[in-house]
Amino acid sequence: MIDKRELASQVRWYEAQLAGGVGGALFSAALGALTYLGLKELEAGARESMMVWSGAAYLYRAFGLWGAVSAFVAMTLLGVAVSIQALRTRSRLIDTFGKDAVLGARRSLLASTPRFLRGTENDGRLPKSTVIMGILLLLLLAAAVAGVKLGVIH
Repeated sequence: MIDKRELASQVRWYEAQLAGGVGGALFSAALGALTYLGLKELEAGARESMMVWSGAAYLYRAFGLWGAVSAFVAMTLLGVAVSIQALRTRSRLIDTFGKDAVLGARRSLLASTPRFLRGTENDGRLPKSTVIMGILLLLLLAAAVAGVKLGVIH
């Protein structure tokens, strides 16, 4: 007998883990690329100074350009590893409960999810309210990142 609540919570967990891993990997890769480009300009003399995350500033002072960028590479790889673990969890759930049970749990989760958090069924496009919410969350994230302690590299 399949405990549908347990299966639904496990499906929700792997989906959140997958989304977080992919999102974290993309964010870390983008931030690492921007840091790399800025530090290359700094080393070339095109910039006099640059503000970066204090951890990256410390690594830059201690180990140079690749030391600073390696922190972002490590965070990107961590996000990829989390995503791979989520896919392995999904495979384990399918092996344990069967594909139909897992898909049924996903459908029930989607049915209980508010419309603004999922795409429409017909065309797959996101509703405008979801796009607006995403933009507001990105602005909130930008404000949080701006509040992170920054280091200045000269």
